[in-house]
Amino acid sequence: MANVYDAKVAIVGAGSAGISIAARLLRKNRQLHGQVLLIDPSDKHYYQSLWTLVGGGAAKVEDSVREQASLIPEGAKWLKEAVYTFSPENNTLETKEGSTVRYDYLVVAAGIEIYWDQIKGLKETIGKNGVCSNYSYDYVQSTWENIRNFRGGTAIFTQPSTPVKCGGAPQKIMYLADDYFRQSGVREHTNIIFASGLPNIFAVKRYADTLEQVIQRKNIETKYRVELVEIDGDTKKATFEHLFFDEQLAHMSYLVGCQRTGEAIVIDPGRNIDWYIDTAKKEGLQIVAATETHIHADFVSGAKELVKRCGAKLYLSDEGDENWKYEYLDEVDHELVKEGSVFTVGNVEFQVLHTPGHTPEHVSFILTDKGGGATKPMGIFTGDFVFVGDVGRPDLLEKAAGVSGTADVGARQMFESLKKFKALPDYLQV
Repeated sequence: MANVYDAKVAIVGAGSAGISIAARLLRKNRQLHGQVLLIDPSDKHYYQSLWTLVGGGAAKVEDSVREQASLIPEGAKWLKEAVYTFSPENNTLETKEGSTVRYDYLVVAAGIEIYWDQIKGLKETIGKNGVCSNYSYDYVQSTWENIRNFRGGTAIFTQPSTPVKCGGAPQKIMYLADDYFRQSGVREHTNIIFASGLPNIFAVKRYADTLEQVIQRKNIETKYRVELVEIDGDTKKATFEHLFFDEQLAHMSYLVGCQRTGEAIVIDPGRNIDWYIDTAKKEGLQIVAATETHIHADFVSGAKELVKRCGAKLYLSDEGDENWKYEYLDEVDHELVKEGSVFTVGNVEFQVLHTPGHTPEHVSFILTDKGGGATKPMGIFTGDFVFVGDVGRPDLLEKAAGVSGTADVGARQMFESLKKFKALPDYLQV
């Protein structure tokens, strides 16, 4: 028979955040003693903030771990199980072990899980071949090994565009490495690169201004809006893709190129196309095509401008009814695509997947790098269909444009699109 637990406050996650919250609640209110339940399957507690110093050679990794039981605050209970399902409408949750927890208040502090396999080649080479990370107890010691044995060359420190456990950690270890390189006499033979998926060194301008001065003083090269997508540990080669993100419009677009043929395509281009053209030129690419995941209403598309200035061919959705068709097709070189359509730019193949829900004609593009010898896809461009931790709004047409009845239809279409999306390989980069 499954166990049932009752708690005034249930806290999912017994890391530093979960334990701190439990301790503060119990210290503020003695009546909560015995009514706070921490839920976490791990029997070890890791103080991950120390890993930066471990990677910099200033602390021992053993000092960052303790028995979980020794840190559970007095007055709190600990359920050593993993949460599987939340039912907030019923104030309950279920664990993988089959237990039910009933609560009055719920705190979710489960932390972030790292998927090493989301970057091609990373899982196979992490902890060796000069590839290391401070975000894991298993690999953090390899950071210090690489730093203290470094004899000059290129040292790349990366930060993804997605949320991370500590936004400053990638810079901290970089500055520690820079200091050690200077002490060991190899700094003058070293090029340090900070490659970040973000648009600047730090999100808060007050701190960013100071950090930019630090970067300049330390002679560190910066590359912003670039995302690490592949690592070849044997050849020590890291591959990045450029990110084109308009913060004011929350609009993301992409430039995808074929190195063998020098041809490139822009996906969901914004009105200002200069940054695509400038980036393509720097990378030795020529923009020959452009495409859109859907008809955009929240910004002006640069697709027609790319046709005019670059001679690009457009690949546009032919899904949806007569109300969801492009009106300017007679003016441009184009090809209409639907579910199952395939087109290539150089040796890069794009397969079309119809993903309605946000809009009826919405499509996604599955990418396979045939030029690199791949037989399986590596990523998918989802437009306004799928985001990090969220999906596109199916009610936008009804609420913003007043098209009655479209929210329910859009939600049902979104559900069906998500089922197709779920069937795609887990390794696919989104």
